[in-house]
Amino acid sequence: MNRRHGAIATATLCALPALAFAQQDCCPGKCCPSTIVVPFAPGGSTDIVARLLATGLQQVWGSTVVVENVSGAGGLIGAARVASATADGKTLLLTNESLSTNAALFPRQGRSTLEGLTAIAQVTSIPYVLVVPAQSSYRSLQELISDVRANPGKATMASTGNGSTSHIAGAMFSAAAKINATHIPYKGAGPAVADLVSGQVSFGVFDIVSVQSDLSSGKLRPLAVTGSGGNSTIRGVPSFAQSGLDTLTLDSWIGLFAPKGLGAATVQRVASELNSVLQLPSVKASLLSRGFDSSPLAAAEFSAKIQRDLQVRSATISTLSISRD
Repeated sequence: MNRRHGAIATATLCALPALAFAQQDCCPGKCCPSTIVVPFAPGGSTDIVARLLATGLQQVWGSTVVVENVSGAGGLIGAARVASATADGKTLLLTNESLSTNAALFPRQGRSTLEGLTAIAQVTSIPYVLVVPAQSSYRSLQELISDVRANPGKATMASTGNGSTSHIAGAMFSAAAKINATHIPYKGAGPAVADLVSGQVSFGVFDIVSVQSDLSSGKLRPLAVTGSGGNSTIRGVPSFAQSGLDTLTLDSWIGLFAPKGLGAATVQRVASELNSVLQLPSVKASLLSRGFDSSPLAAAEFSAKIQRDLQVRSATISTLSISRD
């Protein structure tokens, strides 16, 4: 090899690390297609948000963003797949608070999955709302609490399944209110809400998105909501704190994650680009119309929230002996 060719070869080798870094930093982004894994079946609230974001990110990145539904085990299967994927930015996860719920329910697999992920940003915060059938005699949360206390075991509480987020939210409410209602688990929000509407179940605590259409049509009556009560879907409904239960502060959230190891600069960039998508008028309007509160949190703040969330759910699951069985 002559000196000229040797110099060219040396320069090329020296440039390779910089080239590799540049490619890694722009993925996800303009240089590569990406997949957003949703660990639930199509049509749910997380899936709806994922498809909105995928459309917006495609416009920002100019590259393909595919939404893939990998459901099973309450969100654990899809989340575990992303946690074990290569941290190259090509595989992302959009999930909800089931991530911390599964970490509390399954100390080995659930926690290892959580630890195998890097939080990029919270996308939405969704209040929980306690609802009763429209034909129910309960007009306030205190009426429900007083009646259930006077008739322990008579009232029934619907949820989307044993160990589900709505089960934990309902169990936290029952513990805070010091009431005893019979838990009726369903296989998803659809059948649970249908039986609530028909009056076969006394009440349930669900994220607002799951019951929004039945609230809007008057088929369900909201009695209390977590947070400040400012969600446009249920404006004017008192919060649990205003109703005397200030310990019920749980909310539902949806956030974007990557496999652990994605570079900090890339995480920051993607979070910024995600926030720009959330500020698009069409995206904001679509989220609000479905009952979502667009409330982005950056990686550090979101990670801290998840850890607090995990502590609360772990304590509730342990104290109340909640399981998926």
